[in-house]
Amino acid sequence: MGSRGSVIPLFISQILAGESLTITDPHMTRFMMSIDDAVDLVVYAFEHGNPGDVFVQKAPAATIETLARALKKLFKADNEIRVIGTRHGEKLFETLLTREEMAKAEDMGEYYRISSDVRDLNYACYFTEGELKVSCQEDYNSHNTRTASFLHRDGAGFYALIMGSILFYDVHGQPRTDNCERVLWALVRRGGRAAGPAQTSSRDDNM
Repeated sequence: MGSRGSVIPLFISQILAGESLTITDPHMTRFMMSIDDAVDLVVYAFEHGNPGDVFVQKAPAATIETLARALKKLFKADNEIRVIGTRHGEKLFETLLTREEMAKAEDMGEYYRISSDVRDLNYACYFTEGELKVSCQEDYNSHNTRTASFLHRDGAGFYALIMGSILFYDVHGQPRTDNCERVLWALVRRGGRAAGPAQTSSRDDNM
């Protein structure tokens, strides 16, 4: 959220124009990651990462319909929500980690760390026996993570998350031109120092 790939500015502009909020599939889910969350992820990876590591935040997810209804409530708007159907190539949910990655992921509390693949080039041994733990794993995706909903007990936190992202848009629902400075200032406030070339990942579009 708060990025140029977010659907929030579209919903805001439709609310302000008195138009219907257009959603493709009300059951479509996306991970919810604020700018502050993204900054925290980068700083954490710098401080705890080793060369080749990939860090993924355990982010909550919400349906597109939940997000649209939450914005309507925040703006005290009564715009209609209109379902227009799934567009070509659009995913029902987004995946941050495959089951193969989950099988070797290290749980670090609020994040997963996936170390780089350091196997040698003797691939023959991997064709005779597999890994049972991979078969028992699921991908980590926006359908099986925790749900953020303003209808549940975490509603206050969900609204705070959206309110924080709205600050990154102007009155026309477009990303503010000073967002880069705001992100850099957030990094400075956290005092993050680079410790290694670890990678961070959201791996897909966020809301």
